[in-house]
Formats: sequence, structure tokens, C-alpha cells
Amino acid sequence: VLFALLVMRAQGVNANIMSLGGIAIAIGAMVDAAVVMIENAHKRLERWEHDHPGEDLKGEPRWRVITDAAAEVGPALFLSLVIITLS
Repeated sequence: VLFALLVMRAQGVNANIMSLGGIAIAIGAMVDAAVVMIENAHKRLERWEHDHPGEDLKGEPRWRVITDAAAEVGPALFLSLVIITLS
């Protein structure tokens, strides 16, 4: 938010209701994407624990599960944010 306000000031754009509303929408979209990413990682970790009872998921295997979860939803989230940005 601070960076956006600094860029707006450098370009001589006033912080009116429309620009502040746009910043609020951008923050909401980023938070929504982060929630989707974390929820998918959590779901994948729970599924792994269900499929491997009694085993600990630590270190490299844990990171692999998390990165696989991020790779699953990452491209769709990125493209949705690009579409929101361009529209």
C-alpha cells in the first residue's frame, strides 16, 4: 500500500476515492489468493497424514508436498490476478 501511494505521489495522482478503492480491491484480491494457496497446502498436508498414518512429515518431504500444492493452484491464481489487473 505504501509503495502504491509513493508511486501515485511520484506520478502526481491524487489519492481520491477511486484510487483508494482500487488499492482496497487489490489488497482483497491478494488476500483471497493467499487464502486459496494456504488452504490447498493445508488440505494436501492433511491428505498426506491420512494416507501415511503414524509417519512424521518433516524436512524435504514436507516442502515437496507444499510446493506441489502451490504448483497446483499457483498458475490459476496468477492468471486470475493478471486478468483483474488488466480489466
